Amino acid sequence: AEEQRTFRFPPGYRIDLVAAEPLVHDPVAAAIDLEGNLWVAEFTTFNAGMVKDMPEMARGVTHVPSSRIVKLVSTHHDGHFDLRIDWLEGLAHLRGIAIVRDGVLVADPPNLWLAREAHGTGRCDEKTLLVSNFGIPSTDEDAGSLLWGRDNVLHDISFVYDYRYRRGQIERLPVMIRGQFGISQDDWGRLFFSRNSDQLRCDLFAPRYNVRNTDATEFPWANVNVAQDQVVWPSHPNPAVNRGYRRAELGQSNGGLRDDGTLQEYTAACGSMVYRGRNFPSEIYGDVFVPEPSANLIHLDLLEESRGRIIAKDAYPRKEFLTSTDTRFRPVGLLNAPDGSMLVLDMYRGVLEEYHIITSYLRQQSLARGLDQPMFGLGRIWRITYASGTLDQDKPDLSRMPSAGLALTLANPNGWWRDAAQQALVERGGTEAVPPLRDLARHAREPATRVAALWTLDGLAATSLDLLGSALRDPSPKVRQAAVRLHERFLGGPGAAAALKGLEPVADDPAPEVVVQLALTLGEGRGAEAFSAMDRLLGKADSDSFVQAALATGLGGREIEFMRLLVGDAAAGAPLPARSSMYAILASSIVHRADPAEVGRLVASAGDDGGLPGLARTAVVSGLGSAL
Repeated sequence: AEEQRTFRFPPGYRIDLVAAEPLVHDPVAAAIDLEGNLWVAEFTTFNAGMVKDMPEMARGVTHVPSSRIVKLVSTHHDGHFDLRIDWLEGLAHLRGIAIVRDGVLVADPPNLWLAREAHGTGRCDEKTLLVSNFGIPSTDEDAGSLLWGRDNVLHDISFVYDYRYRRGQIERLPVMIRGQFGISQDDWGRLFFSRNSDQLRCDLFAPRYNVRNTDATEFPWANVNVAQDQVVWPSHPNPAVNRGYRRAELGQSNGGLRDDGTLQEYTAACGSMVYRGRNFPSEIYGDVFVPEPSANLIHLDLLEESRGRIIAKDAYPRKEFLTSTDTRFRPVGLLNAPDGSMLVLDMYRGVLEEYHIITSYLRQQSLARGLDQPMFGLGRIWRITYASGTLDQDKPDLSRMPSAGLALTLANPNGWWRDAAQQALVERGGTEAVPPLRDLARHAREPATRVAALWTLDGLAATSLDLLGSALRDPSPKVRQAAVRLHERFLGGPGAAAALKGLEPVADDPAPEVVVQLALTLGEGRGAEAFSAMDRLLGKADSDSFVQAALATGLGGREIEFMRLLVGDAAAGAPLPARSSMYAILASSIVHRADPAEVGRLVASAGDDGGLPGLARTAVVSGLGSAL
């Protein structure tokens, strides 16, 4: 109650404590199972190294309990948790969890575990190691933010692999590292994440495309900084930050303070969440909340989308959605709850910084203010609701729901239900849900439901070119974009010719995100027909679009061949609005691959006798220069 009185937030909202120590402590991540129980990752061992390496901060503590997974149950089904089950102990670097059909995936770098209750004990009694090189322990670049995405892939944001998981088996999918701690998705599966001093970034298209051609160098849709403004507005001075000895310089993100002692810009952004419930005002749906635990606040970004690109703007200029004057309020994670509310994981610690990079200034501040004690063992979970908004009163019981009923759950207005139903159907398998899913994909009222239905069918290997062809004519560009990508299942097999034929009209789609997706998808084709389709698409592209870079990701090892095709187009008098930049991008990829013979042919092509038109030669030289 004392901490609750320190909060400031907009009129109409309320914040309630739903769990606190001793029921929960040191929470950093959580997941909600199909029955609505809350599984919490308690990172008690965070900064345990202080006991040995910084005893003045440990203040006599000689032992730190292991980190653990606990299961919290609301026995009265009122949103307040009153039962704690210590489900799994003995973890050292716990960062995150994900619920799957056969257990719990536990991110405990460098290990990724499958933990199960296999013998009716009510607790974990079987632990299987799935990955033994899952990140590097005890760094702020660690892996562990697991999210089952719209594309049925388990996404992380701070590791070089995503995963496809099925019944204890895991398939590695290479990706680039983009963020640090926390990952969220919107209705369409676009990923949002943060870095410490960079509050909000986004992948506008799937991350797998960024690595399929290891020599491609331009990915303008990846790791996009959608929030240019990093300014925060705490409700009290924040001297206990790592670089609080600095004077803040706007735009420098130097971790410094204003003259009034408040933190000026993000320094610990993490745990961002796309709000996808119906309790908050409808205009907030799809916008992003970003915690700043070092300044004891939660920020709200309003997203504006135009032509497939996103920018974020402050919802409350010179104010924040939620602030606290309690220095120990450490919001490190947010969850969309089944009832449409938002859960806040409050680690409630005085010392938030990794101990091995604590400055002498912060050490002195922490000791002087008593923030070092207690070293561990506190923690709270808060529930934020909007007073006049609708709260879903249904108790989740999805594990026992028939597959046909799960399919219909994809129409629920709260995103948690749709995500949970999709994952449950894909992991369950079978064909019972296929007819209602196909009906939803064609006729559901909301585009989000139609997209979820398409991806669920894909997860069940039950899509068809006929269904996808219908989706290509959907009035929603998000549905059309999903339909384009889902053609990739057919491009590598006997249905490739029919799939390419069905995709032909997409080159004229009015929505840029659909056209860029087409450019990415065509890269999965390998025949002459796919090559020709890529060439036709390029001929219709704008010179400032993402299309050229997207095409390049699918041309690994075939750049010279595609350049010859472009030369033929030029000789036939085809215009070159987008082709010039395409030459430059391809040249950069070739140089990056560093094959001497291939580079030699490229250099020769740029000469007077190389056969390239003037604009193309200039573009090739530009590409050569940018890659060197």
